[in-house]
Amino acid sequence: MGYNTTFNGHFSLNRYLKPEHKAYLRRFAEIRHLALNEEKLQNYPDPLREAVGLSIGKYGMYFTGLIDPEGVGDDLLLGYSFGIDKMDTISTLEIHHEGAFWAPSTFCQWIPTDNGNGIVAEGEKFYGYVTWLRFLLDHFLLPWGYELSGEISYQGEQGEHGRIIVAHQEIQTVIDGDSLLSRSKESAELDEMRKIHWMTVGSLSDAARQALLDVDAVVLNVHNEPPVVLVGIPYDCNYYKRFGYDDLAIWTSEGIQLHSKNLRLQWGHNNFPGKLWGGFPRERLILPDEAYEHLFP
Repeated sequence: MGYNTTFNGHFSLNRYLKPEHKAYLRRFAEIRHLALNEEKLQNYPDPLREAVGLSIGKYGMYFTGLIDPEGVGDDLLLGYSFGIDKMDTISTLEIHHEGAFWAPSTFCQWIPTDNGNGIVAEGEKFYGYVTWLRFLLDHFLLPWGYELSGEISYQGEQGEHGRIIVAHQEIQTVIDGDSLLSRSKESAELDEMRKIHWMTVGSLSDAARQALLDVDAVVLNVHNEPPVVLVGIPYDCNYYKRFGYDDLAIWTSEGIQLHSKNLRLQWGHNNFPGKLWGGFPRERLILPDEAYEHLFP
């Protein structure tokens, strides 16, 4: 259900996004945007937002946290949890009174290009896309010193099509009329579509950290003692449709594999006896050919 609009092209930035800006915008594009209690949000870490110097914002509009708050794989703003009761956390934070919902739609699907030099629409059923683009300009890109320009064509599923033009900080929508483009839903579904899986780990070896950065992953130190690292791994969510198995595989014993980038990581142990989260050490990621580390020297 819902109405789908497809987009072609991308907007260009006058310079490459800083790593922290790119990471924040990626996360902002994937999470659900809700009206949340600002005071209660102070109790939850939000390292990506803090890295770019943003406040929580009215109704939590800049908040991107709630990533794995208990170290079990939850990501509450993405809407999944290994315990149904964990989703009750969102209900205790939400504000439902009239006028509180600030966002044009639940998801903002403008996302940085892989090289960080542009902005592109990703995903389907993108609602409020022009309003969201204005939001990104006014709240993020312009205050950070970036200039956006270019033209993207769009086409609705009922045939209407047009262009979105950005120049000199202004956005113009040009409606061109009925559809002139051939449409092939089947082929579009097989295109590469990059998403990010967010997770926390105890620590990374230097080699594992570099391997993740080489595949354009986000790696951010959240806490020093005990160590906690936020990792965002980009993967192709349409990989299964082309090859019959998922691009990203995460096993509790074998480790992590990103097939499209030929990346393999395995679990080691953190060497921090006595400095534990919840009574146990979070796992350490290493490369398969690195020496296995024991918990105690």
